Parts: sequence; structure tokens; C-alpha cells
Amino acid sequence: MKVFEALTFARPLVETIFQAGANPKDVQYLEMYSEYLRLEQEGHKKVYIAAVLSEEYEITERTFYDIVKRMGRDVG
Repeated sequence: MKVFEALTFARPLVETIFQAGANPKDVQYLEMYSEYLRLEQEGHKKVYIAAVLSEEYEITERTFYDIVKRMGRDVG
């Protein structure tokens, strides 16, 4: 399958992702966001979670906060 064919097939979903303000590359952070939600549910402070997960996923804390903000946004 060519990239063109894959995009044509997935076009409605891709358009929805862009309209939601998500970055398709954020798919690599789905596990991190799940861990964030779990740690938050356990009562950990956001600053602690940011420090731990940004180190674990080798990203800056600023990037962590940007990802959490995007992932937590309502769609539509």
C-alpha cells in the first residue's frame, strides 16, 4: 500500500485529528498520558508527575505539559 492510499483510506479520521488540534505524532505518547492519568488518580502532584515522566520518556517538562494539554482537550 502506498502512503497516498493509506491517507485516502484514513482521511476522515486524519481530518478529525487535525480539527481536534492533535498532532498525529502524539500517538507515541499515549502510554505516557495513560501513566499520567494513573499517577494523578493516585494523588501525585503534577510537578512530580512531570519530572518523572519527562525523564522516563526523554522529553522536556515543557513538552510534557504541552502534550498533557493537547491530550486533555475536548474534541468538538
